[in-house]
Amino acid sequence: MTGNATATSAGQSAARAWSIREARRSDDAALLQLIAGLLSYEDRLAKHSSRPQQSARQRLNYLRGMLRGNGGGIWVATDERDQPFALLLALLNQQDFDPGRPSNPAIGMISDLFIREDWRRQGIARALMQEAEAFFRAQGCSAVTVANLVTNEGAAATYEAAGYHPVIEWREKPLD
Repeated sequence: MTGNATATSAGQSAARAWSIREARRSDDAALLQLIAGLLSYEDRLAKHSSRPQQSARQRLNYLRGMLRGNGGGIWVATDERDQPFALLLALLNQQDFDPGRPSNPAIGMISDLFIREDWRRQGIARALMQEAEAFFRAQGCSAVTVANLVTNEGAAATYEAAGYHPVIEWREKPLD
């Protein structure tokens, strides 16, 4: 999938080309930067979360382990130089992320979605989700789940605009 985004800088507009493809090992440096951005963004939004602190490398290794165990893929949106500026991780079996739900390989899960701030609000999240949804359909999935921090209103609005509806809400209380 390809598209164009309009960048605005100092009152000027310029169209920027982008495309979506599966991530490659050669993208690791860019993936680490994107994951570091995601973790920083999540940390700002989840001030009261008990989730463990992770480095970008730890998170990438964890995600790749999840992919090996569950199946799925990482897609990136790339600029005209083929440099990733956004990522989406899709898993075929979300059991490890939602232990309250029985293992069901017929349900796909969008686990991580992050777009660099200067590329947001250009339809890229929607395009990445459509790519993941096509993958899930091809794998025989009947539904897709996605989770976001309740404080991430932008993500919630993006998912709802793409047809995702709230099903369950988790609550958490720190014990320290």
